[in-house]
Amino acid sequence: MSRSTKLIVFASNLASLWLVATLVSRGIPRIILPTLAAFVVFGAAAYLIRERALSVVMATLYAFPALAFAWFGNFIYSYYAIWLAALTGAMLPRAMGSPWAYPRRFAWPLVLWALALALSWPMLVLREVDFQPALLSPAGMGAAVLPQSPAIVSVWIASVASIVMSGLLLLDWCFLEFTSDGLPRFERRVIGPLLAGALIAAVIAIYQAVVDITFLNQTLFASIGRVVGTMRDANPFGAVMAMWLPVAAAMMLKKDSAAARLGWVGAFVAFGIAVWASGSRTALLGALVALVVLAWHVRGMLTRKWAAAGSVAAVAVAVGIVSFVPSTSVGRAKAMLPSLSGENLRTAAYQLWSRDLYGTVALEMISEHPFVGIGTGGYNYQYSEVLARTSGANRPPDNAQNWFRQQLAELGLLGSIGWISFLLMFGWLLMSRSPKSSPMVRGAIAGATLGLAAASLLGMPTQDAAASLTFIVFAAWYIKLTHADSGARATDVAGLPAIQWAVIVAILAAFLGGTLYTAQHELRPPVRAQQIHFPYRYGFAANADDPSERWTGPKAVEVVFADKRWMKLELGQVAPDAEAHPVQVRISLNQKEILRLNRRGNFPVIRWIRMPAYQTPLLLEIEVDRTFRPAVDGTHDDPLTRDRGIAVRQWTFTDDDPPKGSITIESPDLFRS
Repeated sequence: MSRSTKLIVFASNLASLWLVATLVSRGIPRIILPTLAAFVVFGAAAYLIRERALSVVMATLYAFPALAFAWFGNFIYSYYAIWLAALTGAMLPRAMGSPWAYPRRFAWPLVLWALALALSWPMLVLREVDFQPALLSPAGMGAAVLPQSPAIVSVWIASVASIVMSGLLLLDWCFLEFTSDGLPRFERRVIGPLLAGALIAAVIAIYQAVVDITFLNQTLFASIGRVVGTMRDANPFGAVMAMWLPVAAAMMLKKDSAAARLGWVGAFVAFGIAVWASGSRTALLGALVALVVLAWHVRGMLTRKWAAAGSVAAVAVAVGIVSFVPSTSVGRAKAMLPSLSGENLRTAAYQLWSRDLYGTVALEMISEHPFVGIGTGGYNYQYSEVLARTSGANRPPDNAQNWFRQQLAELGLLGSIGWISFLLMFGWLLMSRSPKSSPMVRGAIAGATLGLAAASLLGMPTQDAAASLTFIVFAAWYIKLTHADSGARATDVAGLPAIQWAVIVAILAAFLGGTLYTAQHELRPPVRAQQIHFPYRYGFAANADDPSERWTGPKAVEVVFADKRWMKLELGQVAPDAEAHPVQVRISLNQKEILRLNRRGNFPVIRWIRMPAYQTPLLLEIEVDRTFRPAVDGTHDDPLTRDRGIAVRQWTFTDDDPPKGSITIESPDLFRS
């Protein structure tokens, strides 16, 4: 069970990366070959040089966006598929065939979290194409009218899932490769390369701040005076720098060598400048929380003289950075809180909670889908839809401005059991004291983690791969420092207790069953389009011989609007051999079947449907059980209608009553939600 579920997560992660690379490669640049090459090269390297291959990958984590921009001429979020493929390749040889290696106390929630993502994201991709994979093709979309491109939404869903799955697999790999007595090797092979990459990014950020803001920063952030280092996004960059800041401070206090201490002082200043110059308010909050937590951990270890000297030095560094390094942090904070008046404080508190309706929309999603959520990656694109139907506002896709709230909105209570349980367990570990570890380094990592948690209450830094994987590495580091991974060898945890597997299976069954149900009902794209009055349509093609008629494919869906009192539905010809092999036609209105018949010829079938209130959106669906492919002239490239189902006349609306003897459909139940 342990080995098979781990293979499922690896396979799902690879599938998500393949989907991202394939869909993105329809444009320019084509990343499918670099993604495949990264996986193969680092997979082969891992066989030859073992964990050193992953060291190389980790060293490039923060630099990858800049490297990709230099190579391709641009960088978008989905290009991380290349780097994640390299990471997965570097982990695969060691992890293949092994059971989960998580420490026992953390195993069941982490396995549950990984499986919930691995098994649900493919359902979500199918949901976004209304279970019609042809909608992912350019030709399939060409004849459709959709509020958002299913391919773009699918790339986003797969990207979000792959980042989290890759992180959970990396966490497992860290305990598999570096057992409980392997802390020095872990720090050398994983922490060291990651730190080197962070220092390079910080130095480049300093250059951007004081010399040339546009250096490796051809982004919107440059135009508003914010540095991005090598990451091309100021917010996650600031969050990452804030996580390394307390580490540099702890090492500065810990080292006995004057030269080493001086070096860490330089690192501390560099990270501090990077946080400040990023202009990220959440990163600044994270850095402050991290340093306060570190100070609490080391409060009894320093003499009064050292404590006073350190405080003076910290204040001097802070004053120097604020005085000489440009930053938008203060101005952006003042825009939210111009003064400390009661009214401004109340307004600021409301804004921090609602986040300009981003939080309000998340709470609406949670109330509507409390148990299974709207699906991983679903908030960003469904935000616009929910906002439109709840407030009438029109905004582009965005996040919930709160990581915890967004996870709950996307995964619901059932899907969130894994991550909530792990974070509670890990949080308890952070608060406990362990005499076996260095209080300074342990305090630094605890501070970095709690600082990131504070920042995540007001933003989504870990939506970025670099920030997310930095947290994963820090979590592994802290667990190893506290020896909480004692006995965590793969052979020790190969079998979780049967009761834990039973709980995991039960939760997954409920979560996946609910996810599938909502995907086929209230969260179907045409149903969501109907709710926002969008003229959604796919599966229809014009009849070149009769402009008043359209052909359907195997399935055709359209959101129509009640224009008058009656709508005339007229069905026409089907497959030429229908007399010998009848074609079953099924028609639904608002997901309720209104007609089912076997067509044996081309004689017209007419039904009159009484309409509800004017301009009420109606979801009409036509399905046939078999199609035929005529000898066409090559002008019909739409895979949804290349194979023809049934011909239908254009919808006709009238206020006049149907002719006497007509068959009418007048059930008011059709228009009840």
